[in-house]
Formats: sequence, C-alpha cells, structure tokens
Amino acid sequence: MLMIYKRMSIALRNCGRDILFSACNWGEDNVYQWIRESGAHMYRSTGDIQDHWDSIKNLMISQLDKQCYTGSYCHNDMDMLVVGMYGGSNNDFIGSKIGGCSDTEYKSHFSLWSMMGSPLMIGCDIRKATPATKDILMNHDLIAINQDREGRGAYRIKPEPQWFHTNDVFMLVKVLSDGDLAIGFFNLSDSQRELSLQFWDIGLPYAAGYSLSLYDCWEHKELGVYF
Repeated sequence: MLMIYKRMSIALRNCGRDILFSACNWGEDNVYQWIRESGAHMYRSTGDIQDHWDSIKNLMISQLDKQCYTGSYCHNDMDMLVVGMYGGSNNDFIGSKIGGCSDTEYKSHFSLWSMMGSPLMIGCDIRKATPATKDILMNHDLIAINQDREGRGAYRIKPEPQWFHTNDVFMLVKVLSDGDLAIGFFNLSDSQRELSLQFWDIGLPYAAGYSLSLYDCWEHKELGVYF
C-alpha cells in the first residue's frame, strides 16, 4: 500500500505544477503510522461523514488518541465539513434522508475540526449558505487556530473521575506556535454538564505564578485574566 502512494507522490512532484496530494484509504491499514513517508500532504483517517450529529461525534472520538499523527505537511483529514447542509445534500448517504444538524451542533463540528487540525473543506452549497452558516465557516479566530503553522495536534484532558466517566465530556488543548494555548470545552452528550479546567492539567501549577488571559473565539472578545 505504501509503495502505491509513493508512486503517486513522485508522479505529482514531477508534473511541473504544485498539487495537493490527498491520500485516502479511510483510516485502514494503520495508515497513521506510515502515510507521512509516502509524501502525502493530507490523508483520510475515517470513514465517510454524514450530516448527522452521531456521525460527527463518532468520527471525532475515533481520532482523540491520534494527535501525534498530524502535523505540518501531513494533515489528518477527518473528512469534509457538513456545516450548513441542514440535510440538504444531493447524496442520500451524506444527508438528504438524515435530517441535518442544528447550528449549535455545526458550531461544535467546526470547533472540533479546527482544534484537531483537520483540513476545513466546505461541503455545503455556498450559494445557499445562511447567515448562521457564514458566521461559522468564516470564524477567523478558529480558522487561525486550525491554520497554525506548526500544525500540532490537540490533546485531550478528561474531567476528574468524580465528575464523568464517559467520552462525551472533555477539554482539548492545542499549543500554538506563538506560545498561546487554544482550549476547547466540549459536551457531546444530550444533557447539561459542568466542566472545570485545572491549570496544572496544562502544565501550569499554582506555584509557577502564571495566569491566563482568556479570549472567546465565538464571541470574539476578551474574558479577562484568570489565576
């Protein structure tokens, strides 16, 4: 399998044009472990996405332990965005018979793909994009996190054991090239939950004397300094 992708990589590099090489075998054959040496710029790491919250959630959870396999020049592609489809795909498998997601679910989808470094490829018909869809897809703060030049993967922090025992509630932390930290709080369940981020979980013990100046990437505003 590796040699087939290497042949394609060599052919594209010698065609005289700049071309993005997107490899796809849907995450099979332990592709994470060998795809970088093939020369592919991005690789599919999951099965096909559907315009349905369960599909988004399951694809994302399947990649939570794969953060070390994404990086600059070889990005983990969790499939296209379904933001703004609202069940309106012309493909029955993707969503025309499924019903789509709410805007809140689409915001979570975009946040997760941005934090985890997946290429942000628009799947909806942009000619029919609603104002809410445009607000999500044009969020410059989240796009900047996704496009950070070092392309590091986001690591997961699970709540203390006394809180929750499922994969539905967690935090993602992504270290950015300028030293900032992108932190995402995610509740994938159908009920209200509470999360608490302890600074020592991200390597900042109280004795270090550091504080965090927080900024909300959805409201686009400063939240103040927290110790």
